[in-house]
Amino acid sequence: MVELPRFLRLALRSLRRSPGFSLTVLGVLTLTLGALVAVLSLVEAVVLAPLPYPQAERLVVLWDTLREDPQPRRVSGFNAQRFQELPELDQVAVFGWASSALTGAGPPVQISGSRVSRGFFDILSLPPLHGRALGPEDYLPSAPPAVVVSHRLWSRHLGGDPSWIGRPLFLDGEAHILVGVLPPRLMPLRASHGRRLEVASREAHFWVPLPQIPERHNHVYGALGRLAPGITPEGAQVRLSALAQRLAKDHPETHRDADVHLVTLREEVVGGARPGLGLLLGGVLFLCLLATANLTNLFLVRSTAKRRELAVCTALGASRWRLLAQPLCEVLLLGSAGLILGSLGGAALVRFLGQRGAGGLPRIEEASLSPWVMSLAALAGAGMLLAVILLALRGVPRGRPEGALEDSVRQAGDRRGQRLQRLLVTVQAGLAVVLLSGSGLLLESYLALRLVDPGFDPHSVLTFGLYPNPEAYPERADLTSFYRRLSEDLEELPGVSSVALAYDLPLEANWTQSFELEGIAPGHGPGERQAALFRTVSPGYFETLGIGIQEGEPLRRAGEAGALGTAVINRAFADAFLGDRPALGQLLRVRTTQWRWGEGNVPDAFRIIGVVDDVRAQGLRGGTVPAFYLPFEQTPHPSMKVLVRTHRPPKDLLPRVEARVHALDPSLPLSRARTVVEQIDGETARPRLHAGLLGSFSLGALGMAALGLWGILSYSLLLRTREIGIRTALGADRARLSAWVFGLGLRPVLWGVALGLPCALLLGRSLEDLLFEVRGSDPVSGLRAAAALLAVAALATWVHARRASSLEPVAALRDGTGSGRFGK
Repeated sequence: MVELPRFLRLALRSLRRSPGFSLTVLGVLTLTLGALVAVLSLVEAVVLAPLPYPQAERLVVLWDTLREDPQPRRVSGFNAQRFQELPELDQVAVFGWASSALTGAGPPVQISGSRVSRGFFDILSLPPLHGRALGPEDYLPSAPPAVVVSHRLWSRHLGGDPSWIGRPLFLDGEAHILVGVLPPRLMPLRASHGRRLEVASREAHFWVPLPQIPERHNHVYGALGRLAPGITPEGAQVRLSALAQRLAKDHPETHRDADVHLVTLREEVVGGARPGLGLLLGGVLFLCLLATANLTNLFLVRSTAKRRELAVCTALGASRWRLLAQPLCEVLLLGSAGLILGSLGGAALVRFLGQRGAGGLPRIEEASLSPWVMSLAALAGAGMLLAVILLALRGVPRGRPEGALEDSVRQAGDRRGQRLQRLLVTVQAGLAVVLLSGSGLLLESYLALRLVDPGFDPHSVLTFGLYPNPEAYPERADLTSFYRRLSEDLEELPGVSSVALAYDLPLEANWTQSFELEGIAPGHGPGERQAALFRTVSPGYFETLGIGIQEGEPLRRAGEAGALGTAVINRAFADAFLGDRPALGQLLRVRTTQWRWGEGNVPDAFRIIGVVDDVRAQGLRGGTVPAFYLPFEQTPHPSMKVLVRTHRPPKDLLPRVEARVHALDPSLPLSRARTVVEQIDGETARPRLHAGLLGSFSLGALGMAALGLWGILSYSLLLRTREIGIRTALGADRARLSAWVFGLGLRPVLWGVALGLPCALLLGRSLEDLLFEVRGSDPVSGLRAAAALLAVAALATWVHARRASSLEPVAALRDGTGSGRFGK
């Protein structure tokens, strides 16, 4: 028996003599296995990997809801105190958002974090990387301020130096003793109204104590709990719903129609990513099936073209083992190279996506090429090549040498091989239609989301956040004076056309405020309070963002403190709460804005002076909701976003803007400086990821389908080269010959389209939850996919038809035994 290395050398030599075949097979394997590795790595890191906490299945997140509106709301301090009394929950802790300027560790930088109540780190049971977590001693009134930081903050801003433990960090100028550094894992950070839980994983963050949970009814906290042993989430939910009913009975003024929703922490973190990743996993499995059919076609053509060579070897006495060894080694070499290149490509793609935080997927930065992923990819590659190995066996002559030579001459009678190829092309065409249709729906949905009119002009606007230290601006006049001077300084910069202030940006509003309209009773029942989005903005806000004024006038600069305030409402507010009544002149009463500055320092009544266009304030998908705008100087807040409209590239203006801010307050860093267009890009990141990856799979599927059709035409015409030559020599009509080739090529594609269109319709219906303003049941996407596939098939068939009709009879008769031009 000849040694295996010799066969490997022969196989390598044979593949070098057929570079087109070798590169095509290698390309198909690399593309398919690379896509499989990338998607499996994402699925493992985002969905399958357990949360990094002991007994993570017992961790839950609690949300307040309304029975008529199941959208989650942050919990109130009052409700959080009631949750702690339930025996079904071992522990409950709350966390609220915080932002501070970090100084004393290099240049000032604005960082975000959480104020957490007692027991927060006990619930998670996550040991720090250095030092300790916040303990009971840190919540004592006499305790010095303590802080725990994320691994990213420690490594980026503290140099990764463990000696920082026990030293002070200055947050907003106040010294906080650094007691611990958390490992690089996700941590609950912020409960965002209507947008679920945000986790800290990619940025620098900190956690400080929240000494006491205020028993107020403001819905501003996230609530984290651990189930008692033996309690299921369903059992705890029953008890929480009963608690909500009791609170509604005892406190109807604040808890009417209120409910509580419990969800596991795992579902909260990964639940939103599961449908999209499931779609990508299904798409890459379709791609694997397509690649298998494609490789089968390629090797079938190759085995047919080499049949005479193998027959001669058999006639000269070569054993079946010798004939089998070389094609098997070819499969082994190509499969191994494809797996290596695909794994490297998939790992590079995952690393790229992780570094960019693509799609906003949780834990995507933890995705890597694990042994589990490599094993599954190798198993998939082995399964794909199994069909190729069987075909390699099929191509080896059987029986007596003279029988092998006779078989090599009677190639035209290999009907079984042709039927197999036509079946494979049909399968490829059907799968390609399904993938193309699905990617078309996602692309159409993404484009529809990008083309949504947000209600304002986002172009050429730079935005950043400012969070002045409250102790540096203790008086209302100090704060308003600082922002007024900053706005005037920024307006003087070359290229700046207008400057505005806002508590929160468009698409990110989450402050829902109750109000009363003087002389107008609430529409839903006597005594029921009404609420809408509250926006505190400067007078130039509508001009800077290009928001149209429908009635009246925009906000003006405020007068003296305590005077009657002015307000502007949007059209949705007027339609929802005023009906046919005139909006201008109505009196709007808002009391909660006095929480910081006290009675008499902030107006509690505001005269409506204008109605503006609706703005999508809660995301591009969120639609428009009632909102009212109050002047910043009458309802000031320390934390504000600054918007700068410019005639120049916005990012080029950033150094000058930062210099103007530091000229007024050297300790004040800019937070999240970006353009409003970049903000919108973040809104569409996940749909863009889904459409981009599945679209790439679909283009690969289309190419493979075209390659498979090319293979069947080459194979069929190769077997019929002599027949074509004889027909041409006898005067056969070249037009009929071309029509025959067209029928040969398009018939299996048409069958594939007929089978793929119903499957594409079913796929579209399953994608409804991922689509925006696109109907998954609309057959147009499937028809577009079918048209694209048929166009590619027609092109490939046309090329072969021209070659068949131009074939010279003498050359066809000379090469008709199988080595003719169609096999090249």
